[in-house]
Amino acid sequence: MLGFTFKENCNDIRNTKVIDIVSELRRYTKNITICDPYAIPEMTKHEYGVDIVSDLKQVENQKYDTILLCVKHTEFADLPIEQMLKENGILCDLKGFYRSKRNEKYYIEI
Repeated sequence: MLGFTFKENCNDIRNTKVIDIVSELRRYTKNITICDPYAIPEMTKHEYGVDIVSDLKQVENQKYDTILLCVKHTEFADLPIEQMLKENGILCDLKGFYRSKRNEKYYIEI
């Protein structure tokens, strides 16, 4: 998952709706990586019991079945999204952020 904060380019996690998505996904899998360069890991753990990765370098060289963009932080524009997806992986773009990089092979805009 890309993004956890309430809105883009800020560290405010109060009232984030992303926790609702995390809670629902956890019903199906515990293997969820949440990356947010703005959210403070200690705060997300304390407030929501969620571990996050704040360093983009920790996720950009990994392979994922699905990438779910939840918050359109500016830093996410430079991620090598296509290289981060496994074969037949899916990008779910909740914000239309990657519209210009759209590739019908893997892109789903919700």
